[in-house]
Amino acid sequence: MQANINRNKLFVASCLSLLVTSLSFGIRAGILNRLGVDFHLNASQLASIAATAFWGFPLAIVIGGMVVDAIGMKKLLVAAFVFHLAGILLTIFAGGFWTLFLSTLLIGIANGTVEAACNPLVATLYPENKTTKLNHFHLWFPGGIVIGTLIVFFFDKMGISWQVQVAMMLIPTII
Repeated sequence: MQANINRNKLFVASCLSLLVTSLSFGIRAGILNRLGVDFHLNASQLASIAATAFWGFPLAIVIGGMVVDAIGMKKLLVAAFVFHLAGILLTIFAGGFWTLFLSTLLIGIANGTVEAACNPLVATLYPENKTTKLNHFHLWFPGGIVIGTLIVFFFDKMGISWQVQVAMMLIPTII
């Protein structure tokens, strides 16, 4: 490992990446019914949109896991950032089924790419304490789901649009 690498900053960046991943689960699940109403989607269409994240996620983990050593963790994390950003923005400006489908696919791919890059990154950053640091890293997953569902709950109570709720994911994405 290079001497100029700040492993604490990389660890925090990894945790924020996982936060975006988990926020997407909480927020997207919370707004799904409103997407159905706003875009006149039936239950089958909503299920197809929601399921897309769950096949984009493992697909990205498998592919990312195979290429991480060849292309490096940095390139995978840049790809995850681009996929998250594109997926979030496409959701905010969605026009119907296909844009929601594509945005969910992009977010699923981003989520899997985060896992494919950050798990080996954390293990590499802390070889003397892998298990503990991987556990600390993965605490952000359930934490982000809780934060995401609370965002939806409280923002709904305040009458804040689902687009703003989705846009909340941009904060940790940009950071």
